[in-house]
Amino acid sequence: MDAVAKSLKEDYLTCVICYELFVEPKILPCLHTFCKGCLEMFILKLPEKTDFPCPICREPFSLPSRSVSSLKNNFIFKDMLVKLSESRKAGSKRVCSFCILHSKEVEATHKCITCLDLLCSFCVRHKHVFTRQNAYHEIVLLKDYLTGKFTVKKNSEVICERHNERLRFFCPSCSVPICGECALNDHRRHEFVSLDEARNIVAKEMENSIENARAKQEMLKEEHENLTSKTQELSSNEIFLLGEVETKFKEIYRKLTKCRQNLEEKIKKKSSVEKEKIKACLKENESLQGDLQESISFCENIVLNRSDLEVVYFLNDMKSILLKYSVQHEKEEISLPRLEVNIDDEICKMFSVMEAVVDGNNAKKPSLEVGSDSDTAKAEAKCQEKKQEIKPIKNSKKKVKPITTVVPKCVKRYDKSELHDDKTPNYTSVTWIDKSCFGLADGQNQCAVICKTVGGITECRTISVNEIVGIVKFGDSLACKTHSGEIFIYSYPELIYERSFQGAYTLSSRSSELIWVTKQKIMIFKGCSITSLNILDEEGKSFTFKRPFQFCCLPNNSFALTDKPEESLYLLDKRGQIMARRDFTGQGQLGALSCDEDNRIYMTRYETNNICIFDASGEFLRTISLSCILKKPKAISVMNEEAVLVASSDQVVLLSLK
Repeated sequence: MDAVAKSLKEDYLTCVICYELFVEPKILPCLHTFCKGCLEMFILKLPEKTDFPCPICREPFSLPSRSVSSLKNNFIFKDMLVKLSESRKAGSKRVCSFCILHSKEVEATHKCITCLDLLCSFCVRHKHVFTRQNAYHEIVLLKDYLTGKFTVKKNSEVICERHNERLRFFCPSCSVPICGECALNDHRRHEFVSLDEARNIVAKEMENSIENARAKQEMLKEEHENLTSKTQELSSNEIFLLGEVETKFKEIYRKLTKCRQNLEEKIKKKSSVEKEKIKACLKENESLQGDLQESISFCENIVLNRSDLEVVYFLNDMKSILLKYSVQHEKEEISLPRLEVNIDDEICKMFSVMEAVVDGNNAKKPSLEVGSDSDTAKAEAKCQEKKQEIKPIKNSKKKVKPITTVVPKCVKRYDKSELHDDKTPNYTSVTWIDKSCFGLADGQNQCAVICKTVGGITECRTISVNEIVGIVKFGDSLACKTHSGEIFIYSYPELIYERSFQGAYTLSSRSSELIWVTKQKIMIFKGCSITSLNILDEEGKSFTFKRPFQFCCLPNNSFALTDKPEESLYLLDKRGQIMARRDFTGQGQLGALSCDEDNRIYMTRYETNNICIFDASGEFLRTISLSCILKKPKAISVMNEEAVLVASSDQVVLLSLK
């Protein structure tokens, strides 16, 4: 036993967490060793973490799986524990932890429940409590400890990080637990108390905080209940409103179905009446044909088979018979009218009836049936009022015209396979070059596409232009604008590069002039010279656009321009002064601009699938609907009303407005 005690030194094999001999010792990367169970308890105190500090030196170590089993076993300590266990079997008595360090086997009679040392009676009286680290340790009889009368103090598990000594005191001035070394050095001028007294101090301080936290907790519970109630109420309202929408639209669908049935019945009834007339006419026609055939046969028989005297004798009778049928047919000739039903008027009547019901009593559920006499009469009157309604145009001396929506005729459709060899394009601009040729800016493939139609076949040429977003034709040249504001000039039809400009936000052309816009100026390039116009507001002061977006030059030398951040259309005179502004805030994205020979301005509307037409003063004229022809129009170029090019991202259509 003496030899084993000398070599192993039992305290060296003690875990600093539980202060017992190691059980399944696990070694950390920093080479400190602990019991497997102690490490598991240590990890449980740090939830939702995978990196942990060593309980002794605080060097971090990682456990991605949070499993202590993945750590390596300390086989050296394990073997030493086995040898120590075998040596202990020789004698069953518990020896003093101090005496064994001096190779003396003295039976222990006491146990320190603060540091867990086993002590003999001599060490209790003369050694253990006579150091400043152990002065406040609590020592009990070993037999009382073994019978369970005393338990290990929990505070013994906490170690001072600076001095590697157990924390035994509390400094109220700094509100931190301290060890004996801290009390003698850093906190020597402070008053400190034992941990038992500190517990009472902390409990009193925390009492008010806990009460406030509980009050806050109650408030949060009430708020949670209130929010839950509002959520339920919102869900209930959502279900109710969805049900109302379902009911209303079912009613609308029922009325539409009824209107359709009435229209179909009306058409069928009119058709049936006309068919009966035609049937009667056919029957009469067949009867006349039979009578006339008999008369013809009678006359032919007399002329061919009778004697000369009989032929002469019946001449007047034969003439009168044939003449009678001829005159009778001319007098009774029937004019059959064309079958016509004004479908638009019938639909207008139906919606007018529905509007009258809603306007008259919103709370009352509509119970009108489409086609009832009184309601139809009211609807006809309202429909006529709507047809005659004219929206006044402010400050206009011209004759006021009603606002209308028209659907153009699609003359030709160009798809991507016809224009671009099945490559996916993204057309951002289109321009007429001549009557049979037009140009496109393809931002996806970074090129300008020149399309010419000859004999019904479209031929295409391309020019590589990086970041191209716009294209226009002026004089004998083509101008391509890039995203960075550069303008590249190419000769046409040779497509040879000539020169370039910089600083353009958007560009347009007028005859032989290339015109582009900056935030404060309108630049005009003609021949080999450049002139500029300062942009002025209504009062003649200098004006700055935030971001010019689309631009076109009218034949009367005025200009139209859109400012994207302002969501507005500006009309400028030939001097560059703003004459009018039309605001489109909240009405969707503004599109491309173009104009015709009569100074009408065309603007595409990307989100509503239509084209708005304005006069030179900015007054609205009409809308061209593209819903059934082209989705999301992005670019437009107008030669005249019979030649309007409109492009989406991957298609181009040729439209006629006449």
